[in-house]
Amino acid sequence: MRLRGLYCLVRHPIYFFGLLLVWFSPQVSINSLAVAVLATLYFYIGARHEETGLRAEFGAAYDTYRQQVPMLIPRPGRCQQNET
Repeated sequence: MRLRGLYCLVRHPIYFFGLLLVWFSPQVSINSLAVAVLATLYFYIGARHEETGLRAEFGAAYDTYRQQVPMLIPRPGRCQQNET
C-alpha cells in the first residue's frame, strides 16, 4: 500500500471533506445541527463498515496503514510518504 496524497493524512478523505461541508456550512440552525450530527454518525458507521472489507482484502498491510493514518480527522505533521 502506498501512502500518497490525501490518503497519508486520513484514511477516508471523501468522508472527511463531507464532514467539513456539513459542519462548516454558513447557515446555523437546529435543523443544520441535526443534519451535521446525523451525517457524522452516517460517515463514521460507513467508514467502519468499509474498513471491515478492506481488512479482509489487504490483511496485515491494512492493519499497518490503520496504525499510521487516522480514520477521519487528520493529524498535521504525521504524514509519512512511504510504501508499506
